[in-house]
Parts: sequence; C-alpha cells; structure tokens
Amino acid sequence: MLEPQQEEAIKTFLDDLDKTDDPEVMVDLSRQFLAYAYSNQQWFLKACFDPFRLKRDKIKGKRPQRTYVVVDCMNMIHRAWTSKYDGKRDNFVKIIRDIKGTFPGNSFIIADDSSSTFRSEITDQWKGDREEKLPEFLTFIQECRDLCWDMGTPPMAWEGFECDDVMASIAATVSLWGDKTILETNDRDLWQCLGPNTTMHNLKTGTTDVAKLKKEYKITPQQAVDYWCLVGGKNGVKGCDGIGEVRASKLLEKYGSFQEIYHHREDLGSLKENLEEFIKKYAMLQRLHTLWNKLPIKHAFLEESA
Repeated sequence: MLEPQQEEAIKTFLDDLDKTDDPEVMVDLSRQFLAYAYSNQQWFLKACFDPFRLKRDKIKGKRPQRTYVVVDCMNMIHRAWTSKYDGKRDNFVKIIRDIKGTFPGNSFIIADDSSSTFRSEITDQWKGDREEKLPEFLTFIQECRDLCWDMGTPPMAWEGFECDDVMASIAATVSLWGDKTILETNDRDLWQCLGPNTTMHNLKTGTTDVAKLKKEYKITPQQAVDYWCLVGGKNGVKGCDGIGEVRASKLLEKYGSFQEIYHHREDLGSLKENLEEFIKKYAMLQRLHTLWNKLPIKHAFLEESA
C-alpha cells in the first residue's frame, strides 16, 4: 500500500511525462527518474519504468546512438607544453587533430577550467602544491584556447567549476539520453564517471573502461572517490597516513567503502589510529574529490555539436 506522498510523486511524474515532447524536459525527467533509481525506490520504479522508457525512446526517435568525444583542454595544453618536440603551438594543434582522427565522425567538445572553483573555497590546500605558472606558460594557455576557436571548437568552461566537473556533467547528460561519451584525458579523477555509456581514452595508453579499472586497480567507479580520499597526494591534499595506492585498492576490494574500512579498523592493526585521525577530514575530502556532474548542460547544445 502506497503512502499518499508516494502516490502524489508517481502521479506528478507520469503527468509531466505524458505532457512533454521536449528533449530538454525529458532530460530533467531522466534526472528525476535516476534519483529514484539510485536510492532504490522500488515503489516508484515499478510504476514509472515502462512509461518512462517508452516516452524516452519515442522522443529520441530512430536516430542512431551518438558518441561525444570530450577533451580535457588543460590536459592537452600540458602535454603540448612538455613535449620533447619543438613548436609547442604546433604540438597542441597536432594533439587535437590526432584525437579527431582517432574518433572520426563523432561529436567533439573541448572542456576547460574556469578562473576559480568552489574547491578553493573549501580549503586553501587544494592544488596548493603546484608551482606558480610561468608568464610564458600563461601566454601559451591563452594561445591554445584561441587555437581551439580557430579550429571551430571553442572551449566550454563553467564559472566556479573545474574542467573535470564540466566533463562529468556532459557525460551524465549524454548517458541520460542513451548516448555514449569518450573522455579524452589521463586525469584519473574521472574514473568515477566510468559506466556502460562512458569510457576514458588516452592517445598513448588507449581506452579505460569499468572492466579495465577493476582489473588494474581492483576498484569500481563508485569506489573511486574513496580511493583518492585515502591515497591523497592529488591536487595537494593529503590522504590517510600509511595508505598508498596498492593498500587502498586492497582495502576497498575487501571492505567495499571507507565507511566499512573504518568500521573494521580494530582488525587493521597499526592503521587503526591513522584511520581515526583521517576520519576527521574525510567529509571534506569527499567533497573535494567528488566531481559535480549536475551542471545544467543543455541537450540542445550537445545536439548542435553532433
């Protein structure tokens, strides 16, 4: 027997579903649907799954599944800057062209950082270990952004958020629509985005998907945030003393999450005291390492890039 508020939630969702033929509204309804799915609200899923799937497929029509290649702009800029070859501008252009050549015929988006991010407001340690950028490197960054415009692919940034957040939000929006995303980067923070419709790619090392992550690091995308919280060292933020990448993998493989690791700290010998100290900053680290994948990326924008 459903509670009155449950019945009202189902009625509202189905009414909104019935009224719309707008892809943008459908993306919003998809986010609502996934929120119920992620929290395992079976009462909602039983009533709404079939109507939702049928309407999504109807609006999507019979167009083939699309693939969006999303490029980490700063990652490519650093790669061009540190290349052993002369001509850094030419290096950047070559990298972008090589990526496009690897995935011909697919939609192409370049994601970029904004000037400041919410993470710097959480702690001044965020990326505090990075050396101040040389004036000539700052000039090179702007030159590369200008080159993106010249190549017909202007970088996409979102004020207050990092490139990783933009990439995560694009991947989430694309997945809601049943399409695929390839994240061109070697930034392992984006492991948490991997899924049935989302992979990572690097021109040198190839493709990383859920299966490869599990095989090589013994973790799932859902464990990636806890992994980096424990390991630390990325972006200038310290993790848990006594835990490196190998040990973090083993602990998460055995216990599943940081909460369960902490629950079993009595079984972990000398690590117990480190975990009891670490938990004081765990919530902050979780906020820092969790990518914000809810930026309101418009599906119409993605369609225009196709």
